[in-house]
Amino acid sequence: MPPLARTFNTASLVRLTGVSLRQINHWDKLGLVSPCLEAARGSGSRRRYTDGDAALLLVAKQLRDRGLALDTVRRALSAVRRAAADGQPVSSGYLVLPSAGRPKVIRQDADLLGEVQASLTITVPLAPIAQQVADLHTRVARPEPASVSLGSDIYPAWLLPADDGRSFEATCGRWPDEKGTGPSSRAALADLQATIERQLDDNRATQRRQGDLSRSAPSRPSASTWGDNW
Repeated sequence: MPPLARTFNTASLVRLTGVSLRQINHWDKLGLVSPCLEAARGSGSRRRYTDGDAALLLVAKQLRDRGLALDTVRRALSAVRRAAADGQPVSSGYLVLPSAGRPKVIRQDADLLGEVQASLTITVPLAPIAQQVADLHTRVARPEPASVSLGSDIYPAWLLPADDGRSFEATCGRWPDEKGTGPSSRAALADLQATIERQLDDNRATQRRQGDLSRSAPSRPSASTWGDNW
């Protein structure tokens, strides 16, 4: 796949591609699709995926959705990697998995016809995959709308994958300085709600203390009183 500087974290890919976190972790451990930029190095570490990694994930998902075995998927992804390394225009070609022989990427021309006519040949057009990856970047920074309930009031909130690639962040425009985090979107919203409620409780306590102080403070004599006593 063409080398591009744009990257994704794990949470973004889970949210945008439909590939589950369990699948991404499993495929990484198997060496099926691993992040080129930054690999996992234990609990709490971050993965950073390139456009090419995201494209391979989408190809793998499509093949698995068709019922192909992991070993077949591995060979198919190896064919895509070989074609990219050889300088072929992968994003406009076809991934072909013949019933006999190795998978390969062919150009979008008459060469495809003979391959398609072969029995039990599976073809995957790669141009839509490339377009999907391009579309991911228009969605990756777009927050998902949500809401947070405080008493009988409901306020709009927004969800985004956190930078660690393993959790979510929730924010609310009414309280822009407050933020909730959690391993899931529901947990992040619950944390945001608890954070805002604590802040509101603190504000009410401060107001009560200020009210108590104003009531207990001695009244200042009026100007006329000062003049009379002078």
